[in-house]
Amino acid sequence: MINLYCHKNHLQNLFFAICFSEFYLSLFKTKEFMSSLTLNEADWEILKEKIKRKYNHLTDDDLRYKEGQEEELVTKLAERIKRKPAYVLFTLQKGLASLANNRL
Repeated sequence: MINLYCHKNHLQNLFFAICFSEFYLSLFKTKEFMSSLTLNEADWEILKEKIKRKYNHLTDDDLRYKEGQEEELVTKLAERIKRKPAYVLFTLQKGLASLANNRL
């Protein structure tokens, strides 16, 4: 009986460690991915219009951006559209890849 109890606790601890490490790994990937996003004012104006069309509930204040504040922008957009920052980053990078295209 004691061995089973110890084994159960060991499995719970292992499960917790895996979940905890996955959480930190996802944070690291987001931070790493975040550093790969750089916007300039001209590109942002085009991309902002695409985002407004896709998420028409966003206000001009939600889409306010100054160069070098990519992380704040992504965090704010993730909150407003109720998605993870990684999704917002992917969407922004996808939009930047094809600025001449109307699609986001």
